Amino acid sequence: MKKGWFILICFFYTLILSSCSFSFGSNEDPNTPPLEEKPSIEQVKVDFFYNEDIQESLMINVYTVLERPIDPVKNNYTFIGWYEDYFFATPFDFTKPITTNLTIYGRFEIISYQVFFETNGGSIVEPQKIEINACAIAPTPPTKNNYTFAGWYLDQKFTIAFLFDTPITQSITLYARWLEAEKTAYTVNFNSNGGSSIPSMTILENNVITPPTPPTKTGYLFAGWYLDSDLKTLWHFTSDVVNKNVTLYAKWEATSITILFDSNGGTAVTTQVITYGATPRLDSPTKTGYTFKGWYLDKAFTTAYHNTALFQDTTLFAKWETAQISIYFITNGGTTMPTQTISYGTMPELNTPIRTGYIFKGWYLDKTFSTAYQNTTLFQDTTLYAKWESTLEVTTTLDSVSGFASNHVKDRTDIAITNVGNEAEFLKALKDKKKAINITADLDLGYYSLKQKGLTSTYSGIVKEANKPKLHPTLLVTGVSKISLKTEGVTIFSEKGVRILHTCFTISANDIIIRNLEFDELWEWDESLGKGSGDEVGGYDVNDWDYITVQGANGVWIDHCTFHKAYDGLIDMKPNGSTPSKNLTISNCEFVSGSYEENDFFWIQMNYLETEYQKLKTNSDGTKIYGNKIDLYTYLRNDGMSFDDICTFASCQKKGHLIGSSEFATGNTELSITIINCIYTGLMDRLPRLRGGNAHLINVIDDASSVLKAKSAIAKLTHGTDLSKVTNLNNLGTNVGASLGYVNQAVVTTEGGAVLAENCIFIGTSTLVKNNQKSASKPEYTGKYKFENCQYQACNQNGEVISTTLLNTDGTAANTPNIAIGNASCIAFNFNGITDLPYSYELISLDLMRATLETKVGYSIILVPTLKDWLTI
Repeated sequence: MKKGWFILICFFYTLILSSCSFSFGSNEDPNTPPLEEKPSIEQVKVDFFYNEDIQESLMINVYTVLERPIDPVKNNYTFIGWYEDYFFATPFDFTKPITTNLTIYGRFEIISYQVFFETNGGSIVEPQKIEINACAIAPTPPTKNNYTFAGWYLDQKFTIAFLFDTPITQSITLYARWLEAEKTAYTVNFNSNGGSSIPSMTILENNVITPPTPPTKTGYLFAGWYLDSDLKTLWHFTSDVVNKNVTLYAKWEATSITILFDSNGGTAVTTQVITYGATPRLDSPTKTGYTFKGWYLDKAFTTAYHNTALFQDTTLFAKWETAQISIYFITNGGTTMPTQTISYGTMPELNTPIRTGYIFKGWYLDKTFSTAYQNTTLFQDTTLYAKWESTLEVTTTLDSVSGFASNHVKDRTDIAITNVGNEAEFLKALKDKKKAINITADLDLGYYSLKQKGLTSTYSGIVKEANKPKLHPTLLVTGVSKISLKTEGVTIFSEKGVRILHTCFTISANDIIIRNLEFDELWEWDESLGKGSGDEVGGYDVNDWDYITVQGANGVWIDHCTFHKAYDGLIDMKPNGSTPSKNLTISNCEFVSGSYEENDFFWIQMNYLETEYQKLKTNSDGTKIYGNKIDLYTYLRNDGMSFDDICTFASCQKKGHLIGSSEFATGNTELSITIINCIYTGLMDRLPRLRGGNAHLINVIDDASSVLKAKSAIAKLTHGTDLSKVTNLNNLGTNVGASLGYVNQAVVTTEGGAVLAENCIFIGTSTLVKNNQKSASKPEYTGKYKFENCQYQACNQNGEVISTTLLNTDGTAANTPNIAIGNASCIAFNFNGITDLPYSYELISLDLMRATLETKVGYSIILVPTLKDWLTI
């Protein structure tokens, strides 16, 4: 009962208080419904906001009409009124009843005054509106004929001068004071801009100038006098008057001169008519058997013309030197023959290479040995191919499979062989899950090529489009595909060795064997910028093309194959979701650099870049103007690298084998790879890059001598050219090597991965091993390594061997040469998860390593008695 009385009393006081206001009034709307019709008496809150804050708040009954409050006051401001919104768009209506909580906004405007200018017959000066206590701005002085302006005054008698730093506190009028002027004499100077001198004149005010005698200038015609040095405003001597000191500038129009070109037996070069003092366009003639050596000013070729300005009719004479041509020798497994440079129209010196187990049958002009070279004179760069005849008996030379794949791939000699001779037959064999596929002809498996034949839709479960090519003329036609190998227990091989072009294979099935194939044409020049934090132009991070990716497979054997330069990696290994990859063996394989031979795949790309570069317009300093499409290539050429230099760098293979695609991924500890009896040429990195698990290298030659030559080519950069259009080159100019993605390292082991290199030869490798991929302060990224009976051959910058070191170390010894990554602590070597290797193998004498491997590595190099031998393990 007491509680009820208490509530009633509180309600009564609330009703009384809500009808009051400290300085604001309110009345209930007469149209408000009778009290008995309201379910209850409610109150709302009204905030009054001005000076950037809520100044007062009021609680009133709902449906009450507010009385307009007394206007607030603010120094130097005028109160404008009350508004519904912060931006003063809608005035507040004090006749409307209040039905909800609201904020009313007060608007002020600063007080302003007018400053008027009475010019007393001078030119008009507009008045100024000035905020209180601000200062007026001194206007441009008015003008009045025959008078000089003498300042602004506060009174008409000019007794009180006005200072423009005086604060304005009221509206005022300022009065212009004038002094009568006298006639003035002015000086007229003549700047003849390199012509003959013209004396100055003295001219009375408002008079015209008598034209002087025109000046003269050798090679130019006089074209009038101008009021400005930019020669835009012509002085009219009949109408323009002098009212100040004036300098007039002579305009000249150059006369023309004729430039003749004597090409001395070369192709004709068109005569040019150019402006006096300009430089002609220098075209380069051609002459069969000769190299153009530039234009000269005399027939005796004593004074070379260096594209300087010419001031008279001139004849330029072409100088020639007998052309030099290059003769390349492809020994096909024989001893290496150095390239010869000979004069056009002469013959090279022919030496006889040596190849164990073969008889040399002569040099040929083509790969197929259809045209023998008969020691005739040569007139162009030429590649000669060594032909061999085997002295070996036809017995199987297939090495038994060794390595981690040994116990995980099965013999297939009892399986029927399916022969395929084109792309459609190959894809059908995969779709039909054939277990032994013999490829009898080269296959173009590019996505566009397959699509043109109607095969991409038919075999959409096997073939997908890879990232689209961007620059290579061949790949822009063929495209690049991704082919999935999903059927367990398959052997894909070629009895005679064929080429597989324009495709990336993904192996996700167990027990897969690939033999005697050549993988080629999966690279293009990189002008793209990726999206990752480490991406850079020229970093090869965008297309992501690998010849083979083992993804979630157990037991893969890749044998007697040749791999050419690829965009990304050669053979990579990574998990497929939670399914790990393991037990990969790569045996008797050859990994080669880009080919310089004309019309080969690598050469086509480089020739395209150079051709596009030559099409670009030329700056005055002889460099080419960036063309966006090939900005990086343009930069390298402008900055000091020749076409051959860039080819030397680009021919190297950037990445080898990435084993474990991401850091600490599930399954990394199960990774296992064996690389046995293989030769790598021009590999810059990843032999392998191992993220956990185990890797074993046996009888491997890593010849990185050409990578050192690539570094020498890059070192020619001068870094003097604007890079405004070549983005994110990773500090190009500070560290030449890193800036262009230059690396020269072999083994990279991380995340506790164990790499054993046994009986291997490393040639010219700058960083033999990197045992941590992050930093010495992150021991979780440190891996293990061991070298047993390995040879390290140090080279000079020309790739020539200068010293040899025998390596026997487990990484804890102090004599390991060329180890990298911030002195990360070495870990004593042991394999992960195994005590002993689960396979046996044969070691080759280091002295006989190259000669032995060259008889067995790569595709189409060995002889086997029967087709079935390719199915044995």
